[in-house]
Amino acid sequence: MQYYHLVDRNALKLSCKSQFLQHVKRLENKQAYLNRRADALHELSLSVPPASGSHHMLGFLTEVKAKASSLQQALTCHAEWETEQLFAALRGLLRPRKDPELLHCFMLLEHDLAIALDYLGLFLKQADAILYRLRRGGEPLAYALHERWKQASQLLIQACLIVKCHLDVERQRIIPLLDEIMVALRISGRASQSDIAHSQEAAAVLY
Repeated sequence: MQYYHLVDRNALKLSCKSQFLQHVKRLENKQAYLNRRADALHELSLSVPPASGSHHMLGFLTEVKAKASSLQQALTCHAEWETEQLFAALRGLLRPRKDPELLHCFMLLEHDLAIALDYLGLFLKQADAILYRLRRGGEPLAYALHERWKQASQLLIQACLIVKCHLDVERQRIIPLLDEIMVALRISGRASQSDIAHSQEAAAVLY
């Protein structure tokens, strides 16, 4: 196993087995959810509509902005959970000196989400400005704002690519690590039960 030797068995407690099982399930669920959202939004950001009128562009931008705002909220919750719960728990169970690269990976993942959220925030501000002018303007204004939208969409494209890269790293590094911690917990649990059984046998002999 790639990560098993990094787990500090002295820090393992049977009481955290259910906690880590919840972390594994939540991460897997969020992986699927965020990946679908990022894929759909990335596809929308690439299909910039032609400057065919304010009504068409208004509907398109409203849809993209709503999906971007939804992804921003989901990523904010995911980032807080990873930092405050998942990574905090992992740092408490790992031997940092054995693999500092893995702990550095946690920092990079946190940084990635912060950058993605910055891009999304900038995009939403620009989208609001474009939508405001579209609603106040007319047909000629839609053509003028078309180029501005293409520039704004680059922020969205970057955000989606960063999110997808973040999820790939989670699949490659974090999920296997969680799986191996679960293995360590099961082994620790069997060892503890064996120790209890031996203690009970020894007590019975003495009695």
